[in-house]
Amino acid sequence: MSDKSKKPKNLTIKHPCADLISIWSLRILLDLEAWKSMNGVYNSYTGDGDILKAIGLGHLEDSDMEKNEFLALLNAQQVKFNKQKIKTCPIFKANYKRFRTLTGLSKTEAEILRFAIVINSHRGLDNTADQLDYIDARGVINVLSYLLDIPNKKVRKAFSTDGLLARSGLLRFSKNNTEKMGHRLSVMPGLGNILFASQSGDMLKQYFQSAKQAQLKPSDYQYIDSDYQLIKSYIQHGYQDKLKGINILLHGSPGTGKSELIRTLSRDLTAHLYEISYTNEEGDALSGNSRFAAYQLSQQVLSKQKNALIVFDEVEDVFPDEFSLFGNTSSEGKRKAWINQQLEENPVPAIWISNNIEQIDHAFIRRFDFVLELDQPPKKVREKILNKYLADLPISQQWIKQAAANQHLAPALISRAAKVISVINNKQNNSEQSLEKVLGNTLAAMGHSKRVLEPKTEDTLSYRLDALNPDRDIKQLVNGFKSHPQGRICLYGPPGTGKTEFGRFVAKQLDQQLLVKRASDLLSSYVGGTEKQIANMFEQANSNNSVLLLDEADSFLQNRSGARNSWEITQVNELLTQMEEFKGIFICSTNLVDSLDAACLRRFDFKIKFNYLKSEQTWTLFKQTLKDLKVPCKNKKYWKNELSKFSNLTPGDFATVVRQNNLNKLEITPDSLLKELSLESSFKQEAPTRGIGFMATI
Repeated sequence: MSDKSKKPKNLTIKHPCADLISIWSLRILLDLEAWKSMNGVYNSYTGDGDILKAIGLGHLEDSDMEKNEFLALLNAQQVKFNKQKIKTCPIFKANYKRFRTLTGLSKTEAEILRFAIVINSHRGLDNTADQLDYIDARGVINVLSYLLDIPNKKVRKAFSTDGLLARSGLLRFSKNNTEKMGHRLSVMPGLGNILFASQSGDMLKQYFQSAKQAQLKPSDYQYIDSDYQLIKSYIQHGYQDKLKGINILLHGSPGTGKSELIRTLSRDLTAHLYEISYTNEEGDALSGNSRFAAYQLSQQVLSKQKNALIVFDEVEDVFPDEFSLFGNTSSEGKRKAWINQQLEENPVPAIWISNNIEQIDHAFIRRFDFVLELDQPPKKVREKILNKYLADLPISQQWIKQAAANQHLAPALISRAAKVISVINNKQNNSEQSLEKVLGNTLAAMGHSKRVLEPKTEDTLSYRLDALNPDRDIKQLVNGFKSHPQGRICLYGPPGTGKTEFGRFVAKQLDQQLLVKRASDLLSSYVGGTEKQIANMFEQANSNNSVLLLDEADSFLQNRSGARNSWEITQVNELLTQMEEFKGIFICSTNLVDSLDAACLRRFDFKIKFNYLKSEQTWTLFKQTLKDLKVPCKNKKYWKNELSKFSNLTPGDFATVVRQNNLNKLEITPDSLLKELSLESSFKQEAPTRGIGFMATI
């Protein structure tokens, strides 16, 4: 066998605090008489090799040995270690000193924490302490007082709930009656790795670190300027007056720019922003408890720094929800009280970010000084963000203006898509198409339409007021909106009669953005969630100065007399309250007006019925469709006569036939158009076509 293939004699790595471990272990075994338990567990004093290695007697594992002989060896080892100088690894010693400076730990607190770190990292010391069997919390304090040569009173004070060890999250002291000593001392995850390994930079970066620089300016948040200025002023006064317990809760859908807003605010305040880490040094995700402990540590360390600001993102898993108390009332109640305390005494202002606060107990939400929901930015802001991130890419202004109309294009989506396109961009690459592909795939994954831009007008019919059959003069209504853009309109009638498109037409005429909401956008599985979504809908329309269109309004305006559940009533009440306070144009469309609540209908300024097309309107749309497709129409008298047999056609039917022919790649003829319209008519069983014998009444 060659020298290279020889097995190393000793693969054991010496613990950085090996000498201290030996001294502590011997004190536990001899001075506290824990050696008596060793024979009972293993039927031998030398059965636990880890304990023997801890005191330098590992070579005696499983040796036959009597009590007197074993005690003599223990005494000899204790005399030996008491005489020699205690050696500590230089790396650990330097890290330990640096860590004390950063955290402000007293000598007593630091020595207790050192013991806790060592017992959690060395099996021998842990097993040795286990020989003390189940000792109560007072017993642990007495043991530590003796082992570390610290007065009992100081140890007890260091373990107090208002002590630095507890406040910083570095050490949790369990007072349960069923745990052994090692289990009672829970150290912040990863702390041992920090103190045992060489450090070349920020030793606390796995817990918190400086946040990224802001990319936007305060002017980009003009649509929430009043909220922005309130938060800014509050934190400024907090710095000046050294206020404690400043906590801001920022929530909203993913990608709406919450983190970027905080970075912008931090720069505006000339504050140094720190963010709580998501992962440890190995890249593994930190649990909610670990992240909260990291937050506690950041508060302690950064309290000495001027104008520091802490951001705690994705806090959904940190706070127990309002339903979690069932089954464990005592422990959860204590945890709630403890978290509430953290929200009242933090010396450094903190901003907490969440995508969804539905599951967070309201008892916690009430503790925040300021709660702000950040929705999608308005069209003008989206256009500005698109221009900013796409400035270096060959993207036309026309494309940007069209894309800005998509209300689902959040700032985060735009920035990430721009990053992808900037990397793959080349002369052969169509950047606009690639950008639509990247954005569309993400939108689809989030449950939205994959289409980034609005469909081209050539693919659909032109919207014509004279091709609608309402029971009121809607042209006069639109002119009225131009001079006084406020009102509540209920549009009802059969599907396809142009109700939803009327909302689009109004928005276009007023040069306003249209906000369309459907039942699926508002319904929530949480109690009170739907009511909140309804309120948010009106708030979004108000802040963006949008025409608000609620499609499928019958889902929320049902007759309350037939309600079986309380939430059915509260949803209707919420919608009525919000629509009365709304200062813009609110349009509801429904196909089931007969089921609507009478009190609801009274709230609308106009109730307009959209009927099936009249014969002349059907003929007008027939000619218009053929003209748009450049199809000649001969023998007009014949086609007009044939169309007059239908009484249940709508503009939507014409649009459907055009789409069908586009999909089939067939050329439309007057005959094929008529046949397809006849099929659409036949599907409407509830509205039969007129017989020929009644033509004289037309």
